[in-house]
Amino acid sequence: MSETSTATRRLLTRLVSPDAALDTPASAPLDDHHWTALRSAAVSERVVPALASAVAEDRLPATNDQATDAADLWLERMRHCLRVEGRLLWLVDRLAERGVEIRVLKGPASAHLDHERPELRQFGDLDVLVRGRDMPALFEILNEDGFRRRFPEPRPGFDQRFTKSVSFVGEIEIDVHRTIAEGPVGHRIPVEDLWKESVPFEVGNIEVRALAHTERFVHACLHTVLAPPPARLSSLSDVARGLVGDLVDPEQVAETGSRWGVSAVIDRAVSTAICELWWPTAIDPAWSMTPSVSLLDSVMIESHRRPETSSAVRAMLSLATLPSLRDRVAYAAALALPRHSYVDGRHSGQFDRFRHAYRQSLRAIRGPSAGRGG
Repeated sequence: MSETSTATRRLLTRLVSPDAALDTPASAPLDDHHWTALRSAAVSERVVPALASAVAEDRLPATNDQATDAADLWLERMRHCLRVEGRLLWLVDRLAERGVEIRVLKGPASAHLDHERPELRQFGDLDVLVRGRDMPALFEILNEDGFRRRFPEPRPGFDQRFTKSVSFVGEIEIDVHRTIAEGPVGHRIPVEDLWKESVPFEVGNIEVRALAHTERFVHACLHTVLAPPPARLSSLSDVARGLVGDLVDPEQVAETGSRWGVSAVIDRAVSTAICELWWPTAIDPAWSMTPSVSLLDSVMIESHRRPETSSAVRAMLSLATLPSLRDRVAYAAALALPRHSYVDGRHSGQFDRFRHAYRQSLRAIRGPSAGRGG
């Protein structure tokens, strides 16, 4: 990372940090070159509201042109968020006609429940959780309105039983979740736990429901860690909000992480948020969980974080975390003999698919081992 990009990220993380006592490391407006770099970083990290609100509140010195630019950019992002929320209300209304219940995930839920004001958290798409048995009804509604599924289902019934989420593209992108993590990590999570409790919030005077506070925080941790690094600042801000507020209890998070088998993921997300956004002394020591990390934990995490690792690797690792032999047989059969439409465009045939997965699995296993030897 160059000196300029390092300085830009350092400044942006100060604007995103939940610790208002941190001084913004800028005493005068940035020149055009550095402002453009900061603006671009805010867009890519999805923290335009942090930049624009800092300028509006005089926490970040800016010229008149820069202030106008930041305000216009913020307004543009909020207009998109309103479009997403409009689609959410449309979907809730259509599903209510069929008696289908959903939970709102990620951006809209975090904006309304975890941040000081909804306009301080931007989001790009709509993520909703639905029970596996209700997925066909939701898919039908989306198809009728012109949304198209991004990737085909491997075999009939796979979505309702095994998939993390299915993406549909239309006016916006809508991700329909059965659970909150992909592959081997997701298969450890008891799906029924996600429906035991919920919290309400209002969108346009209509009540919708999100995951309960503990489960929402754990989801933020999963989303932060199970992606190629560096973690996006918008995701880190969701974790940080859970650390500084009084809605999330560290003991409940630790219990849930242990029961779900995701303690290592939570600990990494917490430590990353602390190191990136503010000084560790500002955090309750109860968040220092330091769980033991098994080889399987390391391999699972790295299989998500390494960009070169394919979904085939995570599929093979899933066989170690599915709860029953029956599930493992059904899962393996669906992916070993998928529909032709599932393989087309990605592999030349079944043998090529297996060979690719085998090679990627070896790389995933060697990666963590090599790291510990240093």
